[in-house]
Amino acid sequence: VMLGFCNGLAIVIGLSQLHPFKEGHGEHKHWVEGSRLWCMTAEMLIAMLIMEFVPKIPYKVAKILPSSLLAIFSSVFIEFCIVRPLGAKTHVIGEVQKFTLTYPYP
Repeated sequence: VMLGFCNGLAIVIGLSQLHPFKEGHGEHKHWVEGSRLWCMTAEMLIAMLIMEFVPKIPYKVAKILPSSLLAIFSSVFIEFCIVRPLGAKTHVIGEVQKFTLTYPYP
């Protein structure tokens, strides 16, 4: 029972991570296509590889800098220095939802 619960929870968490790969609202959502899909996938894979393999580098610098921070910086660098100058672009946080200073009340 415990194994089934953990597997089900892993599936739910995994599927909830896919929403950036969909566009549209409500019932009109569809999967991202073309260059945007490839850029998003490349950034995701590079961030995953950095998170996995940087801590395994036997140098002191790799132990000091958190791999999650390096993954974020590398994704930002790739997006704004490589992807956008080439004409493709993926969504950034400010394009998905506007920031406000108001407190959300239930």
